[in-house]
Amino acid sequence: MISHDPFPIIYEGTVVSTDLGAEKVTEAEGQRIAIEIIAVEVKDFDSRSLISEFEKALGQYRLYRALLRRNEPERAIFLAVREQVYNTFFQLPAIQAVIGDDEVRIITFDETSEGSAMDKVERYREIIRQVLTDYAQRMSRLTSVQLLPVCDPTHDQYLLVSLGWQNRRREHAIVFHAQLRNGQLFIEEDRTEEGLGKLLAEAGVADEDIRPVWSNPAPDRTEAPLVA
Repeated sequence: MISHDPFPIIYEGTVVSTDLGAEKVTEAEGQRIAIEIIAVEVKDFDSRSLISEFEKALGQYRLYRALLRRNEPERAIFLAVREQVYNTFFQLPAIQAVIGDDEVRIITFDETSEGSAMDKVERYREIIRQVLTDYAQRMSRLTSVQLLPVCDPTHDQYLLVSLGWQNRRREHAIVFHAQLRNGQLFIEEDRTEEGLGKLLAEAGVADEDIRPVWSNPAPDRTEAPLVA
């Protein structure tokens, strides 16, 4: 079960992040008997130089492992790679020697599996970006106020910001704000009239993954939406 996306490692004022934090629960006869916590660094190995990408991945793995041993020694670190890459490149004698000497712990994922957590997060990021961009372009043509989509996939923060003049008044406000956490979309603010949650669901975000922390204004609310 994914617990963090991404997973921050903080040590003496230095902050780095692996791609995922997760928990593995072991049960026996319906009783929870153990929880293994892990951090996962995901690498696609889709560049032209697999050796160069391996060097970078190994350096990151060593860094995260060293800090975790000092900060959270009970959390294991894993390198996640595609099955096809593991079955080919990672079977080379030189690579096997290095990961053996460094005791690199590896897990694999199926790049064709749409149900994997990593695939879902990437898919949701693209859906959010596309929905915000399309909506901003459409609404900006209908009003003097410009809508600017702001997408930060590193921290998974997604906003629509209004900017311009309306009725001789300066307009600068957050119209929409959502955070993508643990594979779910938490809508912190939505002041659009139609509600972007509906558009995101129509574009492919599962209904159960849309969490409206802030709901659209009720019809009898006196404050009008910023974007008609």
